[in-house]
Amino acid sequence: MQNAPARLMCVAALSLLSGQSVSLAQWSSDAAVNTPVCTASGSQVQPKIKQSQDGSFYVSWFDNRSGGNDVYIQKLNSAGVPQWTADGILVADRNQSSTTDYDLEVDNNGNAILAFPDDRQGNLLTTVARIDANGTIAWQRTLASAGTFNADPKLLIMGDNSIVVASSVSNTIEIYRLNNADGTNVWGGTGRVTLSEASRPYLTGDLCRANNDGFWVTIQRRAGTQSFNPRHVYVQKFDALGVPQLPNPGAPLAQPIWSTDGLSIAFYPPAVSDGSGGLVTAWFSGGSSTLRARTARLNDAASPVYAAPGLFGSTINQLAASMSYLTSNNETYMCLQSANGSQNQQGVSAQKFDASGNPQWGADGRTILALDALPKSFVQGLADPTGYTVVWFNYADAVNFKVRATRLNPDGTDAWTASPIIDVNSNVNGKGRLNIERDGTNGAIVAAWHETRNGTDSDIFVQRINPTGGLGIDAPAGGCNPADIACDNGDPLGSNPGCTNSTSGPNEGDYNAFFAADGFFFQAAQGAGGVGGTCDIACDNGDPLSGNPGCTNNGVNEGDYNCFFNNLFLSCI
Repeated sequence: MQNAPARLMCVAALSLLSGQSVSLAQWSSDAAVNTPVCTASGSQVQPKIKQSQDGSFYVSWFDNRSGGNDVYIQKLNSAGVPQWTADGILVADRNQSSTTDYDLEVDNNGNAILAFPDDRQGNLLTTVARIDANGTIAWQRTLASAGTFNADPKLLIMGDNSIVVASSVSNTIEIYRLNNADGTNVWGGTGRVTLSEASRPYLTGDLCRANNDGFWVTIQRRAGTQSFNPRHVYVQKFDALGVPQLPNPGAPLAQPIWSTDGLSIAFYPPAVSDGSGGLVTAWFSGGSSTLRARTARLNDAASPVYAAPGLFGSTINQLAASMSYLTSNNETYMCLQSANGSQNQQGVSAQKFDASGNPQWGADGRTILALDALPKSFVQGLADPTGYTVVWFNYADAVNFKVRATRLNPDGTDAWTASPIIDVNSNVNGKGRLNIERDGTNGAIVAAWHETRNGTDSDIFVQRINPTGGLGIDAPAGGCNPADIACDNGDPLGSNPGCTNSTSGPNEGDYNAFFAADGFFFQAAQGAGGVGGTCDIACDNGDPLSGNPGCTNNGVNEGDYNCFFNNLFLSCI
């Protein structure tokens, strides 16, 4: 084992000398820098981000470097390092002058699945593509729609790894189930089922799993053919064969969840599994000065679990609700833009609902930011058993803004007591389409957005936010000597707090983390950018940082290498 480091150093040196491209991006700890995903010419917009089972992330977007709002995707490893061609790989060379929504999911084997509107066949149809973890496009399938304009497709990965996709098509919803291996139809005939109702336009909301290999779809249903007719929340449930179950099997009329007052025209109700075969959703509705946010839960039999939909608050205006549900205790968290009656004053608020749908944080929720004249947008949050992280765009003027975040404890108090609200991105400029995703289960999340940082074109950036309120990877914690940098399984301590870590001294996990692809040699290539990395454990002279604060430290270098092996075979100190 003692000869292995020398062999590894030779391999790494040969790799660098051979001229192989090494990307230097990784999770940034600087709110003014962030981690760039794509900075190609032209504008890149509408990023989506999803985590794979191995801790890596897929980021997709629409790209105008060659015109046409093409579809691109990139993969980042767990340290935020791009794994494929710089600025992403091309999935679809489209010819669209504008964009609608699309979807990104990760299948059970860690492959990326994309669904997007596609004009390459003339009409605007839905295409589904599988991109394997190595960057190979395994297949693309353009669905044979009955209509000529498909929009806003949604994806759902089923337990058998098949793919359900639902698109809005000419006031109806078309749903397919595809084989993961090649994109062919699972269902017979045309391969699709259609949700429709005479004189009642349907738009796709979202999808989630039900019991017995079935699934739910939420629907924005309009109460007439005119654009001013109110929109309501409806739902339908399908079995594994695509047979609608509500109100009875084979009678596809959809079931109302909320039809008292109208939804916002651009709000599509989410669908989240409750872990028991049921569905949880949320919405906001009402007049311009009486908008109220609510949540509802249906059990597997489509019966309401709550006596009445949970009401966020009773006085403030509530816009653009975002929902997160915990299956461990059946609690629902919600965050949103709060506003006065005329909506010229806006803030940020959050609310928690218990298992019966009762609000827990007061009559109008927990105020995160009080109302002021600066608009807020894209307010969204993710909950875990230890807290609730909320991220949003905070305007500095009419067009320029920052990305900000906070974290609340389960009782609604501030988790980050020293600085309850942090800048995730501190550059005051144009941004759009904030999207967030979990990083593991310990409360860390990664935010993605597009931003006009250099000139007039927008680029794609991401930022990891720690549950402690820091950015990037938290400094290694809990190590019992300078070489103790990782859990027993090789995960860096800073990315997996609370993991199993030997108390007798460093072991194979620390060795593997030090020589991982994103370990010593990668971090050493970053120069000063490696300061604070997993392998930055020593001063330039080899003294452990923990024993010589304020020493000269220019990043990961020979001092860290020497310090690691001077301590690797020692016990805890």
